[in-house]
Amino acid sequence: MLKAGFAHIPSGKLADVYGKGVLLSRTDQNFYLSFVFSALPEDVFFAPTVLLGYVHSFLPQNQRCAMLRPQLTDALKKAVLSKDTVSVTTIRLILAALKERDIAARGEGNTDGISDDDIQGLLQSMVKQRRESIEMYTKGNRPELAAQEASEIVVIERFLPLQMSDSEIEVAVKGTVSDMGATCLKDMGRTMATLREKYSGCMDFGKAGLVAKKLLG
Repeated sequence: MLKAGFAHIPSGKLADVYGKGVLLSRTDQNFYLSFVFSALPEDVFFAPTVLLGYVHSFLPQNQRCAMLRPQLTDALKKAVLSKDTVSVTTIRLILAALKERDIAARGEGNTDGISDDDIQGLLQSMVKQRRESIEMYTKGNRPELAAQEASEIVVIERFLPLQMSDSEIEVAVKGTVSDMGATCLKDMGRTMATLREKYSGCMDFGKAGLVAKKLLG
């Protein structure tokens, strides 16, 4: 049985991931490729999220830093024009937090500000904070405040990659452990470092850590 799918992936080290039977073609000036994996058998099928998370690690660092900032700026302009107050408020909160991180980064000598990976980490932290607030407001019988937090999560998650499911996380962790030859808990640190590099922004590393610990323990 064959599974079919389509994804945009950056050029780079491709053969070690995709194997044989793929169709590749250059599609734009940013060196992105169209990847058709209908020819791959089911046992080597990569979910698009896993695929993109892996290949993202091969992008040059300056390309990684250039993606989310214009998205946020453009989204704010569109939200203002459409009078989408929730989006306007939430994106302004994101940009304010981003500005604080950039100032701190420049103080440490990083003149370009924080990277795209760090911005995704910031967004994930904002989502986590709001989920904690929803739980608190729900327990305190404040449904209107919980609903406000939930609406902000929807906006924030528009700028994050599709999050990996539990099964995708397990497959990714098992593959990484196998590829690295990790065998015990002493390998936990480098295993998690590799996962963070490969799947930044789309993996719940708390869940990944539990899977890795179970495999290496």
